[in-house]
Amino acid sequence: MEDINIPAPGLSLSFGRRANPTISARASIGDLGRTRRHTYERYADVLDNGDVFIQQPGAFFG
Repeated sequence: MEDINIPAPGLSLSFGRRANPTISARASIGDLGRTRRHTYERYADVLDNGDVFIQQPGAFFG
């Protein structure tokens, strides 16, 4: 569910949230409460060598 979307030149800004209804997700507590996640739980870091490291709950991407 997308709650807000602000178009802008280059990168637009949006905020969304979702709930995971599975039984196994009930043990997960996000920033918005049990089983709730949002788009900003991901973050990116630029490493010293210039690589970009992106992390989100439960997954790692490089």
